[in-house]
Amino acid sequence: DGHVKNNFPVSGRKAQLFANVRCILEIETNRYLIGTRTEGLYDYNTRTEELIQYKREADTYHLRQIPDNYVSAIFEDHSGSIWIGTFGGGISYFDPETGQFSTYNKKKGLLDDNVCSIVEDKNNQLWISTIYGISNFDPEKQTFTNYSYDNGIKINEFTPHAGTMLNDGRIVFSGNNGFITFDPTQIQSNPYLP
Repeated sequence: DGHVKNNFPVSGRKAQLFANVRCILEIETNRYLIGTRTEGLYDYNTRTEELIQYKREADTYHLRQIPDNYVSAIFEDHSGSIWIGTFGGGISYFDPETGQFSTYNKKKGLLDDNVCSIVEDKNNQLWISTIYGISNFDPEKQTFTNYSYDNGIKINEFTPHAGTMLNDGRIVFSGNNGFITFDPTQIQSNPYLP
């Protein structure tokens, strides 16, 4: 209706203010995942007014905890799987029914833990822009291939929340010094390291 709404009713308690929202994804009718800059991830149902918050607490870790409170990307892939990108904690597969996160970070092969954007190509591969480059993730094999400045990626620093697949299948990400566009089907791996 064109009006700004910043308070949302929550069953059994006072209304919720969603501040510093960075991304939103409707995962079913009336149910939204809301990513924030400082408060983690919310799962909010506008019909039932149910609200669940997933927030990183200092010095603890469990499966129902998001890896970082700055949610930079929420993406639903072709199979309906939900992927959460964080700025500082990498990328996570998120199961909204169990509330559990399976996290992939730099230790597991991601180029950098500061995720900017997530895009899926026509072959169901995820392309993840990070501050320092691009990671290609094969969800089936759970493997990463990383591309950075050394591979010809001449973006100095990628921009959060800015990536998409174009109609012709090319992927575009933006950075602080321009855009990079590429066709994922034309990228060839070099098995010989210099």
